[in-house]
Amino acid sequence: INVIVLTAETKNFVFFRQSKYAIPGSTLAPVGGFVELNEAPFDAAKREVKEELGLGSQRTYQRIQNDIQQPQPQPQEGDDNKLLFKLYSDTFDKIPKMARAMDPTYGLAKGTVSDDEPDWIFLGRYRTAANRGGGFLYSYLLKDAVPILPN
Repeated sequence: INVIVLTAETKNFVFFRQSKYAIPGSTLAPVGGFVELNEAPFDAAKREVKEELGLGSQRTYQRIQNDIQQPQPQPQEGDDNKLLFKLYSDTFDKIPKMARAMDPTYGLAKGTVSDDEPDWIFLGRYRTAANRGGGFLYSYLLKDAVPILPN
């Protein structure tokens, strides 16, 4: 999974500066990660953006806000931030996941985006390292990303 993230507030793209073996110096890289067993690529993309940046779509933010309006246990002194982070993260995990749709031609997962997530765009499925038995990259754009986890 790779996700190009464009923030709602500043309209800036978000990348990581990283060092990798075989590449001298540092490079810029998009958010990315692996699709877990039986996970839809779109759900993996949402999870990676949440885990690595604490960001998500406007729709995800609205779902979390609606859920946390429900009565919650009172935090003990000093636990405010930890409890709040857990509350937001647990709420994110409650959002319904997509069924892992399969392309019958090749038996590969489809990268489709949920209809109720207009800020997400599927950019395509691309073969990687084909001569070395590599897999497929599912690429997405998240436009108008907003913070969904507290800092």
